[in-house]
Amino acid sequence: MTGPLVEVQGLIKGFESSAGHLLVLRDLTFRVGAGEFVAVVGPSGCGKTTLLRILAGLLPPSGGSVAVAGCDPRLARREKQVGFVFQTPALLPWRTVLENVRLALEVNRVSRPALKPEDLLELMGLAEFADYYPHQLSGGMAQRVALARALVFDPKLLLMDEPFSALDELTRSAMRYELLRVWEQTRKTVVFVTHSIPEAVILADRVLVLSRRPAHLAGELVVNLPRPRTEDMEDSVPFQEAVRWLKLRLRAAA
Repeated sequence: MTGPLVEVQGLIKGFESSAGHLLVLRDLTFRVGAGEFVAVVGPSGCGKTTLLRILAGLLPPSGGSVAVAGCDPRLARREKQVGFVFQTPALLPWRTVLENVRLALEVNRVSRPALKPEDLLELMGLAEFADYYPHQLSGGMAQRVALARALVFDPKLLLMDEPFSALDELTRSAMRYELLRVWEQTRKTVVFVTHSIPEAVILADRVLVLSRRPAHLAGELVVNLPRPRTEDMEDSVPFQEAVRWLKLRLRAAA
C-alpha cells in the first residue's frame, strides 16, 4: 500500500459513567509509516492504552478518524491485520508453548497460516521449549511466546502495551534487544507504549509524547541513532540528549 499504514486525524475519545463524561483523548493527530517503529510515552493515565485499543479496533472513537492499512480498525482486526501484545502474556497454563501459539489458529479454524508457529518459535529462540508449559518459563520467555502468538497471522501492524513492565530490569533490558532483533527480521510496523524513556529511545524511529488527560500530541522526537541498535549506544551523547529532551517534554506535558 502507499501512504501511512496508520493514520489518526483529530481523534477524540470519551467515556460516560455515573460521574459524568470523561474526555480521554482530544484532537490527537499523527501518522505511522509502513515498517516504522513508533513509541508512545505520556503521563500515567493519559490514555495510551485507550489509544492502542482504538487502533486495534477494540474501542470505537468518539470523534475524528482512524485508519489502519487504509480501512476502519475494526475491519483490519477482522482481517487479522493487527497483532496485540499486552502487559502480561496471558498464556493458558494447561497448554504448551507451541499450543499457546497455535491457539488463535485453532479458534479461527486456520489450517495453513502465513507464518508457521514452529518457525515463529525458532525466530524467538524458543524452538527447544515448544513442549514446555508456561510455569516452566521465565518472564522474558513467556513474553516472547506472547509476541510469537501476536505474529502468527503475519499482521501488518503490531501494537505493544508496556509488554516488559512486569519484568525485572535486567530481563527488561535484554528483552528490548530481543525485540529489536525480531523487528530487524520482520520489519513490522510497531506502535509501542512504554513508561520508560530510555526504552522508547533505544527502540523507536520516532517517539510521540502525549499530554496529560485529555491527551493530545505534546511533542515528537525523531531518534537519530543508527540501526541496528546496540547496548553501547545507551552511553552515547545522542542517546543521552534524546532522553534528556523527552524528560523535559514529559515534565511540561504533565
